[in-house]
Amino acid sequence: MKKELISVENLDAFICRQDGKLYVSRNRILTPGAKDELHRRGVSVVYGEEPAPAVQPQAACRGGCGAGKTFFVGPEEGTPFTTASSLESLSIAVASMLRKQYGVTDPEQVRSMTVEALKTIRDNI
Repeated sequence: MKKELISVENLDAFICRQDGKLYVSRNRILTPGAKDELHRRGVSVVYGEEPAPAVQPQAACRGGCGAGKTFFVGPEEGTPFTTASSLESLSIAVASMLRKQYGVTDPEQVRSMTVEALKTIRDNI
């Protein structure tokens, strides 16, 4: 069984959008740095399996909570772009891109650059 390593760099991809918690099942390893960052943010860590998706598909994470690694960047089917879940998906994708592709690691810098990117997108669509 392949294990997934959850570190500070990919942490946001594993936080469940449905309830804001991070689920650590048997196939996941949480680094000490990620634990520290979760504590700093006040995110609860649950050791066990992820909950089943909510009854309404729009409320659940795509592919289940913490499916990670794939970000849906755009409006959900049949909903306007301004929905909170689409904006959250876009924010997570921008933050992930800043970390992975541009090497921005400071959480405050990632946050401020993400906000600026979202403002630029908003002003140009």
